[in-house]
Amino acid sequence: MAVIDHTYNTFATEFPDGQIKTSSTNDLFSPFHDYRTERGNRDKLGKVLTDDVAFTLDQFELIQSGQIPSHLKGRIDLGHVGVFGHSIGGATAYDASFDPRIAVGIVLD
Repeated sequence: MAVIDHTYNTFATEFPDGQIKTSSTNDLFSPFHDYRTERGNRDKLGKVLTDDVAFTLDQFELIQSGQIPSHLKGRIDLGHVGVFGHSIGGATAYDASFDPRIAVGIVLD
């Protein structure tokens, strides 16, 4: 199992070097609820989150093939990948499920 912690979209993300980045997505949504602006911003955010899933799968493929050194080489079952999420994570799971490498997607909303 792997969990994607989307930088700037969660309360805080801690990197291996100890650096911490906090959420900066609050400014994506209008305080006046301008739904046209909010929808465009949500679409941009959704693309970033879905691209994060694809990037993660790309990295797993590189690990599996040995192009990235790891003790996980040969131990990742890329034939049975699932993705799930809640709220905007659910939308991400839905969008990411169109990637042919993903066997199942679950939206918890």
